[in-house]
Amino acid sequence: MTAMSIRVSIIGVGNVAESLIKGIEYYRSNNDTKGLWHPKVGGYSINDIDIVSLFDIDRDKVGRAIRFNGRDVRIGAGMLYDEPASSSSYTAASKDEFISLLRDSEPDIVINLISSSMTRSSRMYAECSLACNTSFINATPTILATDAYMSSIFKERDLLLVGDDLMSQFGGTIFHRMILNIMHRRGIIVKSSYQLDVGGSNDTKNTLREDVRAMKRSIKTSSINSEVPYDFDLVAGTTEYTDFLDGERVSYY
Repeated sequence: MTAMSIRVSIIGVGNVAESLIKGIEYYRSNNDTKGLWHPKVGGYSINDIDIVSLFDIDRDKVGRAIRFNGRDVRIGAGMLYDEPASSSSYTAASKDEFISLLRDSEPDIVINLISSSMTRSSRMYAECSLACNTSFINATPTILATDAYMSSIFKERDLLLVGDDLMSQFGGTIFHRMILNIMHRRGIIVKSSYQLDVGGSNDTKNTLREDVRAMKRSIKTSSINSEVPYDFDLVAGTTEYTDFLDGERVSYY
C-alpha cells in the first residue's frame, strides 16, 4: 500500500473479479505495464490499487479468503434483493449488516460486479455506497449512472458514479465497433449489422431473462451504433446459454 492508494471493495466475486485481482497481482509482481490499456489514470497506477473487501452471496464463496498483496481478504456476505437465476445456495446479509461491513473496510470505491439480472440488488448496493460516502462503479447494465436522480445524489456528495455495464478491453462489442468504424472510413455504406453472443457463464444465463436481455441489447446497440454517423438496422445481444462453454463467450457477426 502506498500513501496515495485507492481502497477498493468488490461486490460479486466471479470470473471478472478474479481476473481483475490476478491482473493487479501480476503487474505488481512483474513491475510491467505491457498489455495495460491505461498504465496511469489521474496520476494513479496499478500499484496504487488496494483491495480491502470482497462480497458475494454464493454460500460456497462466502467465508473463503483470496490472497492479495501478501494478505488474505475474506469474502463477506452480500445482499440479495432479486430472484436468483441459478440453483446455487445463497447466504445474504441485511442492508444494515452490509453497510456495517462495508464501512468497516473503509473503501474509496465500490465496484459492482454482480450478475446482470440483479437489478434491485445493484440499486441497493449503490444506496449502501452512498450511506458509506463511497464512490461507485457499476459494471452491470442496471440503470444507475445514467439515472438522473441517482447521479445527482452522488454529485451532490462529491462522489463518483460511473457505468453502466462493462466493456471488455477487447471483447465482442469493441470488435464489432471497430469493424463498422473501418467500413465507414473506407466509404462503405452500412445497411444492417448484427452481433449474437453465446456463453456459458452464470451471467449469460441471467441475461436470457427478457427484461435483462432488452436492457443489455439497448446498451450494446447504442455503443456499437456510435461508430457510424447515421442510422442503420442493428441488433446486438446475448442469444443463448451453453453450459459447456463455462466462462467463455462466442460472438457471431
